Amino acid sequence: KINIKSILKTKEEETFFETKGIFEEDRIKYKEKDCFVKIDFQKEEIKMERKKEDSFLVLNFSLTKETDGIYQIHDLANFSLNIKTKELLIQNQKIHVRYLLYLQEVFLGEFDFQIEFEVLS
Repeated sequence: KINIKSILKTKEEETFFETKGIFEEDRIKYKEKDCFVKIDFQKEEIKMERKKEDSFLVLNFSLTKETDGIYQIHDLANFSLNIKTKELLIQNQKIHVRYLLYLQEVFLGEFDFQIEFEVLS
């Protein structure tokens, strides 16, 4: 088990969240209100999945290439996302990623996501 603190910053707002989660080798899992979050990370890449009752979001981050993502609204539609990672840091018990998000070439905004976690004994 781990304690988690996350911050998501956009131009318009900042969202803070604290919870408990599970840490496995290169994976963090936790629940954020009505959303299940899974983050897989390696040296230079991160995959984030956010699953709600009515939607599913997958974001892939890499400094070496533009990546694709998916936003799926159950029973309605699938949307392709394009992600340009500007900053990516995986260090000790902290992950930081700053990225530009596009939906079919329409700019959705710049996002700054940080998560810190502490392993509980």
